Amino acid sequence: MDSFVRRGDTGSDQPVAALSESFVLREVHHRVANMLTLLAIGLRRELMPWRDTQIAGALARHERQIVDLGELYRLLGSSENGERSTEGYFRPLLDSLFRAVLEPMGIRGEAYIVDGVLDARQCGHLALIVTELVINAAKHAFRARGGSAVRVSLASMGTAWMCSVADDGGGIADPSARSGSQIVATLVGALNGTMRIRSGGSGTLVSIAFPVPFVENENES
Repeated sequence: MDSFVRRGDTGSDQPVAALSESFVLREVHHRVANMLTLLAIGLRRELMPWRDTQIAGALARHERQIVDLGELYRLLGSSENGERSTEGYFRPLLDSLFRAVLEPMGIRGEAYIVDGVLDARQCGHLALIVTELVINAAKHAFRARGGSAVRVSLASMGTAWMCSVADDGGGIADPSARSGSQIVATLVGALNGTMRIRSGGSGTLVSIAFPVPFVENENES
């Protein structure tokens, strides 16, 4: 069924093709990346005239973080189809994620990736899941003590893949309140996967398993 929009100038109804959720998501990521680039340019223009070395150092740090965030969103908005190498797709994405989110907080990022092949849609869903979990770990895991490390692992297990995000922070009383957010749960469902969360005094571990080959969830657009 076509959707229509009223063209006020002509009075005629023109059919408008429905936009897929993946297309909208890619466009949002692209625009966020562009806005971050503009933010970095504006920040530099405003602060460059100041000759204070501390201001110059702070400007350089924040500019690097903004650039890294922009690169992260560009990678998240990748629109390639078909199959992707897990190493080729996730290594640069995790490098950008660690630089943009963890390094400014003094937290070490570690990535362990077993190379293989995944559907591009699986890579896209998993990238968003990992990004959300790493950001949540950076925000919540190390409040009681200094930052240490967040580790991301991705490996094949026969007919399934396992991805985990672990931190060595102080643990949380209610893991589902942090790692089981609706965003993550929805994306895990789109992968037809399952998620387990363990948390204690030695940190929090979120494990996600999903089958291959990819079978699109019938609830997806």
